[in-house]
Amino acid sequence: MNWKEIRVMTDEACGEAIAGLFHELGCGGVVIEDPYLARRKIESGDWDAYELPLEFINRDFIVIKAYFPEDRHITSRLIEGLERIEKCFGLECRFLVEDVNEEDWANCWKSYYHSLKIGKRLVIKPSWEDYRAEPGEVVIEIDPGMAFGTGTHATTRFCLELIEKYVSKDMTLIDIGTGSGILAIAAAKLGARRIIALDLDPVAVQVAKENVARNGVEEQVEVWNLDFREMPETRADLIVGNLTAELVKELAPKIRTMLVRGGHFIASGITAIQWPLVEAAMESAGFTVQELTENEEEWVAVVVQKGW
Repeated sequence: MNWKEIRVMTDEACGEAIAGLFHELGCGGVVIEDPYLARRKIESGDWDAYELPLEFINRDFIVIKAYFPEDRHITSRLIEGLERIEKCFGLECRFLVEDVNEEDWANCWKSYYHSLKIGKRLVIKPSWEDYRAEPGEVVIEIDPGMAFGTGTHATTRFCLELIEKYVSKDMTLIDIGTGSGILAIAAAKLGARRIIALDLDPVAVQVAKENVARNGVEEQVEVWNLDFREMPETRADLIVGNLTAELVKELAPKIRTMLVRGGHFIASGITAIQWPLVEAAMESAGFTVQELTENEEEWVAVVVQKGW
């Protein structure tokens, strides 16, 4: 299959809004190239960034990339969305579209993706690598294809660590925006009885189904090509969403109605700057913050609880 790579060049302030727009258009995940963040890390002494070209470090714009099947027609909706963002922020958003061959893309990034230990027990292993598990380790074999979710990004790691902590035997879990299916599979292997994994992107749904089968958890995990906003009433003990700040705020009220009393919602994809507004939305929806995780990359994950 061939793909369209859409790149948007803009100011750092627009990054989250554009990531949200790509999600609305059905993309399972985005890539953000942010020289502003790189410069802050260099200035703080946290990173020497020797592997980054000087041209990137000196840029005065960020690049947000997303991938769509070549037969999906989204140009008019993309332009309308970018015009709204430009009007809202008073900043210019330029975009480019390029053709990408799936085989070339996949072979390129495979050399950078290797087995990774996360939390106390979880190990994320790419499907093309061998790994000998230590006693007590839970190995998840993932081939993300063109879907989001390998465990290498901070937001995915946060979610996996919190799932390991909050999943218990026989619970029901909903995974919003499942991407590669990595979070749903982790929950299944940690003992959850039933997991419903949702994604708008049909490519992500196909990838997630393949990964579910690869890990032998088909009896526990159902993968649905569905918008959470349209999901019928279902009771869950735990809901997880590695999304965007805007989506977390929007979906919080419905998420609360789907949780059992005392149930938890794990949310990530939020930056530290956005957290105060997300926190206010959570409290307004009737949630109580139980746990907050932050890292030096300025990402935040939160666990909130529905009252008893």
